[in-house]
Amino acid sequence: MDQVYRALLMTDYAAYCHHVHNGTWIPSKFHKFICYTVQDFIEEKTDHAFDILIISTPPQHGKSVTITETLPSWYLGRYPNHRVIEISYSEDFAKRFGRRNRQKIKDYGGEIFGINMAQSPDTDLDFELDNHVGGMISRGITSGVTGNPAHLLIIDDPVKNRQEADSET
Repeated sequence: MDQVYRALLMTDYAAYCHHVHNGTWIPSKFHKFICYTVQDFIEEKTDHAFDILIISTPPQHGKSVTITETLPSWYLGRYPNHRVIEISYSEDFAKRFGRRNRQKIKDYGGEIFGINMAQSPDTDLDFELDNHVGGMISRGITSGVTGNPAHLLIIDDPVKNRQEADSET
């Protein structure tokens, strides 16, 4: 891979999204806006203990593809000693998001960032990087993540539908 292009992928989240999705991620103005907003949020140095970014979009607009199933792989490439936790409303969604990030690291991590997967743990729900302390935990909303540190926490659709959102429980 050309060093200039590699540097672009390392430093431009929208370019990374386009590259790792092999042409299936269309970089519309909306998707570029999300990428640049998230990247600015991650890279901005503040003196706050916790900063929160909330992205609310209608269903099927590409938020999950652009953020949940791609951002952790790029983030861990940039910060291989950091930890990511991703929470979804179901364990099935959590597995899918974890699996897709894990696969991006396997396919592109070495070439772009010089990172590789550790041999263990190496599952859809929990993986770590080789020779680093970074990794990702992906869980359903009712699963516990207590006691696990996170430098980046992504909560993607914690409630399945309006009926669950309106439920007293």
